[in-house]
Amino acid sequence: DQPLLSDTAIKIHAEVLSKFNFSMDKKMLNIGSKLQNYRFGLVHSGCLLNDGSVYQWGTCGDYQFVGKDPKNPKEFLAKSICQYPTKVSFRHLVEQSSGSAGGISGRRKSGQDNVDDSSPYIIDFKMGEQFTIALSQRGYCYTWGMNDKGQLGNGTEYPSYEPIQVSNIGATSQHPIKAITKIACGLKHCLVMTKNSQLVAWGSNLQCQLGKKLSQMQGQGQAPQAHSNLPVVVNAYD
Repeated sequence: DQPLLSDTAIKIHAEVLSKFNFSMDKKMLNIGSKLQNYRFGLVHSGCLLNDGSVYQWGTCGDYQFVGKDPKNPKEFLAKSICQYPTKVSFRHLVEQSSGSAGGISGRRKSGQDNVDDSSPYIIDFKMGEQFTIALSQRGYCYTWGMNDKGQLGNGTEYPSYEPIQVSNIGATSQHPIKAITKIACGLKHCLVMTKNSQLVAWGSNLQCQLGKKLSQMQGQGQAPQAHSNLPVVVNAYD
């Protein structure tokens, strides 16, 4: 479910991954954490450790957006292009479980900066064209990177170099779209499945990738059916 790469590109990815594995075990004080899986997008790569930590390298964000309207252009550029494996932080995010009352009951010892147990614990991730989608254990989705076609699913076309929670998806009764169990993505769109087997999509729809005819304009200045910057339920197969 990942973009196809040439044999040479795959060898390069493998070489970087092997060096990264060595540095993780010997130099980054994460002894005991092992690679769970790895992914590659069009121009960036990443891996997930068995403690829920995510690392990425390559062109991970929309560096071309720097000259358009960035708040911190130098920081944005630095975090959009990672020359070395870089840890993705989720510590600024909080999620609620279906039975949670909003309190913090303890702290989870993991590679995610020893954050409390209300923070996301990542179990899977996928990579598209300069953006990434991740799935947490509670069924929340997080995205970061390029967002020119609404592929981050947060109601905007503004890129983000750090994870943001996809709108309207969650494990509580306040969320119209319930917890997610599986995720996938193309170059500029995402497709996920809820725990009750409902398909949900967002992002580019120029080639009908979302499997749904959009009824209204999705984004300022965009033609109908161009893209959806919010999750939409795919019901054509029902």
